[in-house]
Formats: sequence, C-alpha cells, structure tokens
Amino acid sequence: MTVEIEREELEEESEDEGMEESEESPLPLDDSTYNSFNSLYYLDPSIAFYLQAIGKFPLLTKKEERALTLEIAELQTILSQLSEPEEERLLQLRQKMVCANLRLVVKIAKKYRGIMDFLDLIQEGSIGLITAVRKFDPSKGCKFSTYAHRWIKQAILRAIENKAETIRFPAHIRTEIKNVREARDLGEENEEITVFNLLKKEYSQDQVQKILQAGKLWHPNSLDSFISNREGKNRTLG
Repeated sequence: MTVEIEREELEEESEDEGMEESEESPLPLDDSTYNSFNSLYYLDPSIAFYLQAIGKFPLLTKKEERALTLEIAELQTILSQLSEPEEERLLQLRQKMVCANLRLVVKIAKKYRGIMDFLDLIQEGSIGLITAVRKFDPSKGCKFSTYAHRWIKQAILRAIENKAETIRFPAHIRTEIKNVREARDLGEENEEITVFNLLKKEYSQDQVQKILQAGKLWHPNSLDSFISNREGKNRTLG
C-alpha cells in the first residue's frame, strides 16, 4: 500500500479551517507503540509488511515538524505563482509530513478493527491525513497531531458508514438484531438484567455477541457505540 499525494491537489486553494483543539488528546507516536502493533498483527503478513514499511519512516522532532509545516504553509500561500521546482518541493514536503505521521493513522484505525478490513481502515485514514497536511495552518497554534486526528477519524468513520449503508441482511437476521437490541436497551435501564439473561432461551451468548456485531453494520444509526460525538452533526470540517 502506498500513499501518494497527487499533483492535482496543488491546484486547490489552501483554506482557512479554523480548527479547534480536539477534546481527545493526541496519541503518542513512539516506536514502542509501533512494535506493539507489529506483534499484535504478526499473523497477517500483509499487515506486518505494512507496519514494517511505515516503521522505516523517521518520526519528526517538534522543531523539525514546526519547520516543515511552516515551509508547506508558505508555499501553499503562493500556489498559483510556484515554479515547477517549487511545486516539486511542495509535493516532497507534503509526502514527508504524511509518511512521518502514518503511525498515527494506524493507531486511530486500530480502534475500529473488526468493522472493516484493517488495511482498508488504514487506507481511508491515510486519505484523511493527506487532507490534514494540505489544510494545516501552523499559525493557528494547534498541534498537527491534534488537527490531523480529526481528519483521520472523520475519513475512517465516513468509510464505515458507507459500508453500513451497503449491507442488506435477510429478514430473519433483521428480526434477530431487533430482538437483541431491545433486550440490550432494557438491560441498560436495569443493571441487574443482561442481554444474555433475557435471550438465553433463544440464543447462546456467542450468538448474542455475533448478532450485536451484525447490528452495528446493519444501519448507520447503530454505529453509535463506535462513533461518539460523530463529526458532521454539529460541525463540518470542510
């Protein structure tokens, strides 16, 4: 899997997003985090290969990141006036910034594994990262990891919702999902009641879990357990 920044992006004007600080703290991006991913997914050769590949990209120091984002922002303010060498320079700078932050994409995507193919989640998150690199304005005083976190998460959640809309379950599966949801809602109202206790005459505990998982993919509104404070309702990112 490769992350390419297309030349056509240079034709788009840089926008002032006025992004606020994320309520969720930026995620640490150290090599121990990367190593934990690598050990977690070592059974899947494609994931292990990808993690090994992005592990070769060096992390940026705060000073390096600051200098890089400032230069990107400076070049983006004069997009229409850039010479061909300057355009190439801007592409290289963006590419460097993206590659240095791919670990952040993996860490965010990890929260949603099991809903979609993990590499698909990473690909979608990488698209969000590319957008963040292009739109980031260092003069706003926001940390890049905070800013990028929102764009990466939004890209992943949109992909999940799109997948949910394309899934069509048979009628009997929809009925099972409805039964389990109702039992779950009742259980939430009374802590002494559990979904399994309500449905143990009809389903095994394993079946209940599988039905709940299917329900999360059946309809976008049922993704709330994965999409808290979902972007797009009260705020748009552009």
